[in-house]
Amino acid sequence: MKFTIILVKPRAKLVPFSWLIRWVQMTDYSHMAITIGADVLDSTLKGVAFTHYLAYINKYDIVDRIHIDVEEDIAKTFHTWADSMRFKKYSMIQNVGTIIRLIGITKSNPYGKNEKELVCSELVALFLGRFKGANLSDSDDYDLINAEMLARSLSC
Repeated sequence: MKFTIILVKPRAKLVPFSWLIRWVQMTDYSHMAITIGADVLDSTLKGVAFTHYLAYINKYDIVDRIHIDVEEDIAKTFHTWADSMRFKKYSMIQNVGTIIRLIGITKSNPYGKNEKELVCSELVALFLGRFKGANLSDSDDYDLINAEMLARSLSC
């Protein structure tokens, strides 16, 4: 079964945190999500939730796509797994910790270790761990670039 990790940036022009993330990470994108069919599983300020693909692309420009093949018998458990992630809160402070780590102030995210809250790159890293067997030593330290590289290493 095919899943796609999409790398995106907001269509809105005035999104300073997106600018900061793109600047610190030197990327064209500031966010990522998981798509399957017409569903997008995403972690935003509203928490982890499903959005319809067409509604999603009205808010975000897709910068790149990474296709992930998942074995059919494993993929059948996706919605159960996704339901266990849904409604988890988004951690803005965890994003701040990621930026502090990326600019070299600390070696790890001082605001991680919170299983009740997920940022977008953590959601993708956890997906790759569950459905592609990615070895995750600490998903709290997965910034966008690490999660992108992990996804690319496991892509079809």
